[in-house]
Amino acid sequence: MMIINPQHGGFDIRSDHIVDFLPVLSPPEIIEARIRKDKLRAAAIIGKYTGMRGRSHITMRDNLMHKNAMQIEEQILAWRYKLTAFFPIDLCTDGISYFSNNTGGTIYEGLHDSPLVSLWFCELMRIINSKKSSMVPHITIVKQVSHKSIDKLYPEFQGERETVKFRIDRLTILRRKTYDAESYYEVFREFKFKNELFTEQAALKHFPEKYKMRCLPKPEQLKLFKD
Repeated sequence: MMIINPQHGGFDIRSDHIVDFLPVLSPPEIIEARIRKDKLRAAAIIGKYTGMRGRSHITMRDNLMHKNAMQIEEQILAWRYKLTAFFPIDLCTDGISYFSNNTGGTIYEGLHDSPLVSLWFCELMRIINSKKSSMVPHITIVKQVSHKSIDKLYPEFQGERETVKFRIDRLTILRRKTYDAESYYEVFREFKFKNELFTEQAALKHFPEKYKMRCLPKPEQLKLFKD
């Protein structure tokens, strides 16, 4: 099958060369088991929904869809040196929350925020050329369901929830064919972070000014930007 895509100069491109790439962070099994249980619990309340059988992950970029495979693969391989020199980090879950927009909402497991964590995510996004102006790292439980479903689900997930500490030590690139209805995401590349564990000491060693700025009270940060 041939398609015409103006993003590629209007040339004919085979549809099996157009793919979706998804860079993600994959939590360990202890988190996967918990999110899987949450998804089954949600399905028992609102019925089956898209993504209920997907593995838990933290999405780092969501704008690599409908792309020419060769072009993006070259871009991804160019990341590998900086990714292998990047830092593993310990993250902590921080309870259930949700996003809402005009069409519906998403319920997710939040992550504890701190100057250290925000700097780590910022530097990782820089490596993979993410242009997002802001990001709320999270692990999705239920994505883009109706407001009515959110109203049913969210009260069921509120309340005390055990905090779990876990380590992230690699970035995984998933890939699937865009125009193949039976194509599912598969692992394309995995890059293990081989630097030291990202602690306060590591942040001060490698990114002293950036880390110190993030540790300032927010009004002081704003003052620095204005100056």
